[in-house]
Amino acid sequence: MTLYNELSTAILIVSGIMIVTQFFDCWSTLRLLTHPSQERNPIARKIMYRFGLRRSIIWIFWGWSALLCMTAAVLIWLLTSEAAEIVPTWLRVTAAVGYVLFGICTGIVQSFVVRTNMTGRFNVVTRGVLRVFRW
Repeated sequence: MTLYNELSTAILIVSGIMIVTQFFDCWSTLRLLTHPSQERNPIARKIMYRFGLRRSIIWIFWGWSALLCMTAAVLIWLLTSEAAEIVPTWLRVTAAVGYVLFGICTGIVQSFVVRTNMTGRFNVVTRGVLRVFRW
């Protein structure tokens, strides 16, 4: 296998992981919250006030999933298409590796958020996320 095929496979796997962890994050949030004021993320909280709790979470999940799918499709096209040869190799590889690293970090954070939602106990990662939201 070439480097491009391996990166394409990694992009697909990481995209799947991010979608699955996002689903469980949304599912656990729906189980936990009864009012938008309970949401810690200020952007999500504003969306929830505007459109309602359930509808907002569903749209956030589908919007995030669609964005991930489109990004993954573009990156895989850049890696495998002969038409993408106009983009320098270093840029294509850097974008793919950056996406994979971002996806791994996002999947880890979302997993810890799901754990906090399910147990009600904060952990190292969710305490750090909470500090970011308090800025």
